[in-house]
Amino acid sequence: MSTELRRLRNYIDGEFRDAADGRTTEVVNPATGEAYATAPLSGQADIDAAMAAAAAAFPAWRDTTPAERQKALLKIADAFEERAEELIAAEVENTGKPIGLTRTEEIRRWSTRSASSRCGPDAGGPERRRVHGGPDLHDPP
Repeated sequence: MSTELRRLRNYIDGEFRDAADGRTTEVVNPATGEAYATAPLSGQADIDAAMAAAAAAFPAWRDTTPAERQKALLKIADAFEERAEELIAAEVENTGKPIGLTRTEEIRRWSTRSASSRCGPDAGGPERRRVHGGPDLHDPP
């Protein structure tokens, strides 16, 4: 019985891409020993493209206010929460861990924090305190 493997791709500069040189590798579920996907075997050209995209995107991110950054990050966190079961299944397949362990030790870190609990006065952590002129409590005295 032959099952077609899923095709994973890099996500660089807002688009899905294969490795620049087209190379791939099989992704194997360590619990079963069976390949379930192919993934790009990324090389220097892919790294350079990702770094260039990140560098180009940074000024716009840097210039946003802490409140705007928080809103963007909370939107991402909400998307993680909405797709928690899908992410759990992907992590189980990728690592071979039991689903219960993955649900309680890996994904629970995201899904147990509601948006309201992430919006308290210290939301944003050290970055928020630096931007607002407060002490960075993580830096040694």
